Amino acid sequence: MADIETLMGVSATDIEKVMGVSAGDIESVMGVDLVTSNAWQGTRALGYGQAHESPEGSTQTATDRILYKTMASGSTTSDFGNLEELSNFASGLQGGGRCMFAGIYEKTNGSFAITNRMQYITVASTGNTTDAGDLTKAVANPIGNGGGSNGTTGLIVHGYNSSWGLSNEAEYFTISSTGNASAGGDRTVSRASNGMGNSTRIFLIMGYDGSAPRSNIIDAMTYASPTSDASDWGDAFTGNNCPAEGDESRGIIFPSYTDGTTASGEFSNVYIHYFSLASASNASEFGYGSLKDCDDADESWYPSGIDSTVSSSTPHKFAKHDGPVMSDGTRCEQWSGETYTGSSNDGSGHKNACVKLGDKDIFYITIQSTGNAADSGYDVGDHGDTFSRFSDGAGCTGT
Repeated sequence: MADIETLMGVSATDIEKVMGVSAGDIESVMGVDLVTSNAWQGTRALGYGQAHESPEGSTQTATDRILYKTMASGSTTSDFGNLEELSNFASGLQGGGRCMFAGIYEKTNGSFAITNRMQYITVASTGNTTDAGDLTKAVANPIGNGGGSNGTTGLIVHGYNSSWGLSNEAEYFTISSTGNASAGGDRTVSRASNGMGNSTRIFLIMGYDGSAPRSNIIDAMTYASPTSDASDWGDAFTGNNCPAEGDESRGIIFPSYTDGTTASGEFSNVYIHYFSLASASNASEFGYGSLKDCDDADESWYPSGIDSTVSSSTPHKFAKHDGPVMSDGTRCEQWSGETYTGSSNDGSGHKNACVKLGDKDIFYITIQSTGNAADSGYDVGDHGDTFSRFSDGAGCTGT
């Protein structure tokens, strides 16, 4: 069937206000396909900044490696090049054949420094990063992707400042330029959260706001007015460090850790959620994430409303969380991450008696079809299995 924008000259994001038909219903109402991918999303996916953690959590080691693979292909990742420094927590934005890394959090063996540097790579050519301009402030975002792009303008919102305090300030820059960023508007609440974007807006997904339960707010900001403050788009579950991606009409939120139903303790939500990018809306359940067995998990840790199939099963289930998520406009892939598994205490004071385990598997979902995450059969290659955590990275796609 024909492409709706080609037929009518109306973009997916404008279809509801022009015709009174939501983007999600356009095919069934009009008999034409809704193209949901964005021109700057491509088939080559890149992941970078993943951190290792020793089995007892005593030693954390960042990496400077950039890995890549072809989306939807049956393959393990390959080496692409290197960042200028050991890093995790950098935001990842894409457009015009580039991936931009903005806001670098350097961490090795407990020592860290938050910087204002930006770097980029050319997606089609393997190699190391090139220095771009600077942000106005030194900032870091958890699990990367603290904003989004429309292929031309990058817009990120700070998570932590250089003193490790929470921030609500945004910055924007032109992806094709090596110039410095400019100060933008503010989000609704100071918090550390991840983000994603379509051609009109970026969406900032829940996050750590200094209290428990964690924030459940989804904020939205527009590229056309980057100095304007964010508005409340809707609500999701309470969550922290939720990897997120999507296409032009639907945002996908992957499981998080420290969901925040209690003031302390770690666990992961088992659900993937989704929400509409066409009009303000709350998130709904999409399916299960990548589930792992945890023999001695405390059932009370599960978020309220979880179904009995998972919460009452023996052994209990936890989902893989953290790790970069990439989208080619059709599917999302989740690279690496961490989970809880086994039945022995990890010695770090967590309420459950299960060990944190780094997970190198690549899982995926099809964005426009609800369902559980599926194992691609391949993994994030060439990393040792002696670490319990392999996470905190960011990603992007391009051609």
